[in-house]
Amino acid sequence: MRWFEARGWMVDYAAPDDELIPGSDNHFVFPIARSPYSPSNLRAYRKLMKIIKKSHYDIVHCLPPIGALLTRMACSKERKCAIKLIYTEQGFHF
Repeated sequence: MRWFEARGWMVDYAAPDDELIPGSDNHFVFPIARSPYSPSNLRAYRKLMKIIKKSHYDIVHCLPPIGALLTRMACSKERKCAIKLIYTEQGFHF
């Protein structure tokens, strides 16, 4: 995030809690749950879609598996407009 910020990029950060990360321009709190069946994930998906559509991001980077799935779904229409989506796996979930 600091690398992008140092080059003049806008850096937004989304997380399921209020933890503030230095170097971000905007911080969004999403109720993403680890279970794919949690109702809070539907609310997070809707919120992600609104923010992605409004912000016109060039790159979106995802870390947690459920958050990445929701983000890929939210970016699906916008990706046709050149959004690059990066997913970093942290551990194996099988």
